[in-house]
Amino acid sequence: GDEVRWMLDFFRSHFAGRKLFAVGVSLGGNALIQCLDAGSHAIKAAATVSTPLNLSASAKRMSRGLTHLLYGRHFVKLLRAKVCEKLTRTPAVFNLSLKTELDDAMKRVRTIGDFDEAYTAPLHRFANADAYWDSGSAVDALLRMKTPLLCINAKNDPLSPGALLPQRASDKVVFCRPRHGGHGAFSGTPVNWLGATVHDFFMSRSD
Repeated sequence: GDEVRWMLDFFRSHFAGRKLFAVGVSLGGNALIQCLDAGSHAIKAAATVSTPLNLSASAKRMSRGLTHLLYGRHFVKLLRAKVCEKLTRTPAVFNLSLKTELDDAMKRVRTIGDFDEAYTAPLHRFANADAYWDSGSAVDALLRMKTPLLCINAKNDPLSPGALLPQRASDKVVFCRPRHGGHGAFSGTPVNWLGATVHDFFMSRSD
């Protein structure tokens, strides 16, 4: 969230008087929503794309069943490889005991939940994965949202399918739930459906 806040502050100070809009994709959408909820920004309207708005529900879904077999398992493999590469390329950042602990932890990681428990939560100074998920989820912020916000989530998104999307939000929030699109893989007619949908929403809230 710190990076998003920095960007919002930068644009507010360097483009004073201009109409500003923001888009957050996947987990970046959670950070954007929470920054908007905190106030002190100049964003006229915003949109999130394929954002898992309930991190706990999404992580648990990704950690079991067919979703894990088809998507979660591959995702975890990539995450484990990135952590192991970081440990190898920047050993000076980690003391020996921490490096050994992370090496051992990565060998035991099998699911997204395992990864967040072993790496993401401690990296961001959370007690455990549940604390990280609670802090990072945007569900409560949607209820208080005062900035016009478009949330685009495909019903077949493996991270955040239609069944996991919030049922309640402030009247500033508009949910767009196309049948297809997966996780950020929107296509169709016209080809630039995603860009056109976001643009139209912004223009309708630009006054």
